[in-house]
Amino acid sequence: LSPSTAALPEGVEEPGVGEVVRLGEAPEHAATTDRMTVLGDAIHAFLAAPERADPKALLEAQDVAGLIAPEALPEVAAALRAGVEARWPDASWMTEHPVRWHTPDGRLLVGEVDLVLDTSEGLVIIDHKSYARDEKGRDDRVRAYGSQLAWYAQALRAATGRPVLSTWLHFPLRGELVEVRL
Repeated sequence: LSPSTAALPEGVEEPGVGEVVRLGEAPEHAATTDRMTVLGDAIHAFLAAPERADPKALLEAQDVAGLIAPEALPEVAAALRAGVEARWPDASWMTEHPVRWHTPDGRLLVGEVDLVLDTSEGLVIIDHKSYARDEKGRDDRVRAYGSQLAWYAQALRAATGRPVLSTWLHFPLRGELVEVRL
């Protein structure tokens, strides 16, 4: 079972848009729709290990140099870190957290959560998305990716016995963190 393409888990209400947190200015970029996925992959790779990644080399390796300034990647990472630390100051960060779980109906869910925050009260799930256009499109994506986050939440609850406090989408090219209400 791939969480990114699966329908909502049984018993989960349609996802909705919750709080929108402005992390900072959206970075300038020149990605067209056909290059957005590749640019998103490069940003995602940087966010997984910003302290070890060379933004210029990463953009060149992904063949997206020139679509965004290399210095924008550390700025996006710093904005995310500041936003997270303001809201969840005691959180431990787990990036690219692997998830394998046998669902109650016997299917094997396999995925990777972009960012799990482990707080004293429970877990927070954050997934990065490369959408950069308007608010309506962003909100459509929040609803569309809600099933992915719902599956991750169920798997993490089952594996850890800890509550999932909230689920979020991070739109680095919009400078936003958007709560996905499940």
